[in-house]
Amino acid sequence: MHCHNLFPNYFFWKFEAPNFEEFINILEQEELEQNNFESEWQQLCDVSKNLLSKEKYVSLLQPSLQHLGNYIGKSFKVDIDDPWVNLYQYGGFQEVHDHAGVDLTCVFFLNQGENFSKFYFVDRNNVTLTRPITDLLNLINFTYVDYKAGDILFFPSHMLHGVTKHLSKEVRKSFSCNMRIELL
Repeated sequence: MHCHNLFPNYFFWKFEAPNFEEFINILEQEELEQNNFESEWQQLCDVSKNLLSKEKYVSLLQPSLQHLGNYIGKSFKVDIDDPWVNLYQYGGFQEVHDHAGVDLTCVFFLNQGENFSKFYFVDRNNVTLTRPITDLLNLINFTYVDYKAGDILFFPSHMLHGVTKHLSKEVRKSFSCNMRIELL
């Protein structure tokens, strides 16, 4: 007997960015303020966000996008929204959310360390199953993503995700952006 997964629309790609050293060096040189990005939803979390120049970072993403395209076996181009850097101070976290209206979301991890917050995905459909079914099948409704500095993550923007409470004195830094895809 085999269990058939009917609709596999929850997935992600994670790999070491081909140009991770350059990516980290350029981001580390940014003049990052405590918070130059204000949004209504930020009242639900504790993280500083800094908007970055789209033009400056499109070229830094190209090697990773090329690697992803080679892996998938299809050519595509992307339109990238303005990227940003997330800064998690001690106690900081990101509430569960998605990025509706775009195709892919990207996260690049600049650093790692002991007691760093964890990135995770949440199954938005898990609530449709009864507790006995989830217990019977040992289903979980969230998954942590192991990462190291230099890793880049791409995932469909509809996927719910968040960041746990940061318990290190060292600031956790990540780069993010949203993308719209056009197949070539």
